[in-house]
Amino acid sequence: MPTNSINTNAQAAVALQAMNATGRELQASGAVIATGKKIASAKDNGAVWGIATNQKAEANALGPVMDSLSRARSAMDVALAAGEAGVDILTKMKTIAVAGMDTSLTQKERMSMHGDYDTLRNQFAALTQNAEFDGINFLIGTGTTSFLADTSGQTLDVVHQNMDYTPFTPGPVNQLRGWSVDRENMRDEVLREISGTLEAVTAALANLGTTAQQIDAQITLNSKIKDTLEVGVGNLTDGDLAKESAKYQALQTRQGLAAKALAIANAAPQWIANLFRS
Repeated sequence: MPTNSINTNAQAAVALQAMNATGRELQASGAVIATGKKIASAKDNGAVWGIATNQKAEANALGPVMDSLSRARSAMDVALAAGEAGVDILTKMKTIAVAGMDTSLTQKERMSMHGDYDTLRNQFAALTQNAEFDGINFLIGTGTTSFLADTSGQTLDVVHQNMDYTPFTPGPVNQLRGWSVDRENMRDEVLREISGTLEAVTAALANLGTTAQQIDAQITLNSKIKDTLEVGVGNLTDGDLAKESAKYQALQTRQGLAAKALAIANAAPQWIANLFRS
């Protein structure tokens, strides 16, 4: 049987401990509701917090990778659009070259055709020169431009397809030279050159198209990895707010009951004092 004493109030101590414990739980539950996270710092759960922090860092590191690949895709889109427009121009040039094979044409007609051919050739040159995005032009030069592929430093390399040319200077088949459509004795050279150029340009565009698929696939992969990491971090650290809300209300009720129990326990010495009243 418990001892009635005015020096030691065991019931009050128990009630106070219960109220303090409930207060700590209320504080923790309130923090989850306020932040939406059950693990907001290392002191909540060091091991889980460390795993979540590393995953979050990996997800954030994918940001620059995605930016780099987005630059690659944009530059590739510009190059492919310009290249396809260039194919249309070359197709028109070939049509003129084939028409120039007609030996019945007059010199005046050939001069007119040559003007059209020369205009188209200049348009093709301007098109390849201007197919640039953020300083990158995949239609000029023979070098390679590298872009970040993942957070480990791996790269995705894009080989430039040289569609540039120097007018009136002999060179590879993909370089348009200054053959004159208006000169009957050069009509074979004109047709051979434009046909070779058209084949070379379509092959170059096919190469760029394959690389464009690789860029898109890498972007899709990194996007999925980033989403998975972010979901993983959420699964580790996010709180169940519906469950936490119900728990918070229950704790408030417990705290109220503990306060009443403490009040009752603190009133016990008064009963003893009443025994000594006359």
